[in-house]
Amino acid sequence: MCAALYARLGAWDDVIAIADGVLAIPALSMGPLVRIEAWRLRARGLGAAGEAAGARGALETALDEASAVGYLWMEQVIREELLVTHEAIQKI
Repeated sequence: MCAALYARLGAWDDVIAIADGVLAIPALSMGPLVRIEAWRLRARGLGAAGEAAGARGALETALDEASAVGYLWMEQVIREELLVTHEAIQKI
């Protein structure tokens, strides 16, 4: 996904825009992992933009989608990311 490249470059506005574009595609048109990764990238972009609450919401949606398809490893990864996001919100 090209959003991952933009993330490495620190172009967070582009990451969010690309993730939003991917998420606008109907869910049945792609594999669930693509959507889960798009939500995670969107969360990273929002977090980098200082929008911790938006990042948390994106991660919660990613967690819901991972749970719906039974991707246990992804659920754990997202829970860890939620914990980091929660800690960041507490520092604000």
